[in-house]
Amino acid sequence: MKVSLFFFQPIYLFTVGRGQQREERSWWPTDRQWKAFIAHTRWGGQLEKFFKECEKALEAGDAKPLNASQWRKLLRSAQAARIARSNMEETANKFLEPFFT
Repeated sequence: MKVSLFFFQPIYLFTVGRGQQREERSWWPTDRQWKAFIAHTRWGGQLEKFFKECEKALEAGDAKPLNASQWRKLLRSAQAARIARSNMEETANKFLEPFFT
């Protein structure tokens, strides 16, 4: 039986810089990071590959907890794809608006 790695997700606080300055890091993206950084609206091959690679690195002991900036770099899709999706949603909403008012 394989246990899901998403079952429990601790967030670690690391001391950074000087004094009491802390930084949150986690083994997996937090829900907040996922919603802020992911451009995909559906699970697909690209996300499956990403999580399989993360899982392999964790199992091999090669992974380390990442901060929000590091998760952002890994999760964000190309800017062109985000803009295209946003433009398609806006165009579809404008087209459909007369039918629902």
